[in-house]
Amino acid sequence: NGNNCTQEQKMTFDLLGTLTPEERTVVFGPPAIPVEDSFDTVPMFIKTMTPEVKKDFDKIWTDSEMKDEDKYKKLDELASTKFSEPQKANYKTWLEEVKKAKKAVDDRITKLSTQAKDILKRLIEVRAQEQKIMAEITPALEVELQGLI
Repeated sequence: NGNNCTQEQKMTFDLLGTLTPEERTVVFGPPAIPVEDSFDTVPMFIKTMTPEVKKDFDKIWTDSEMKDEDKYKKLDELASTKFSEPQKANYKTWLEEVKKAKKAVDDRITKLSTQAKDILKRLIEVRAQEQKIMAEITPALEVELQGLI
């Protein structure tokens, strides 16, 4: 009902504290089985970059104004001049996977109806505008806007 229920909560916790493990299982079900479901998706070549090269890479990779083919060309140039041989090999494999995934998405988009393509295009434009706005947020504004966006 929206009233402060501190006393009721305390009584509930006190009661739960008296349950045996068997009673807890009856009330709450068996405990969850721990599962290692986190995995690292950051490619090795990115993990092993110097901060300066990472900054250069991110500037290219996150440039939403740049066409994909231009982006790949600039990344290739960066890789050829700034990556170690193992990084270059890992980058090449990663980029092939990126291009394969992009082709799959592009193939799916070509099969959309005209109306769905229009909605997708408009959503992409809105998201690009959102990225531009978010880039304007200073640390002070971030604190001020915390919890609102």
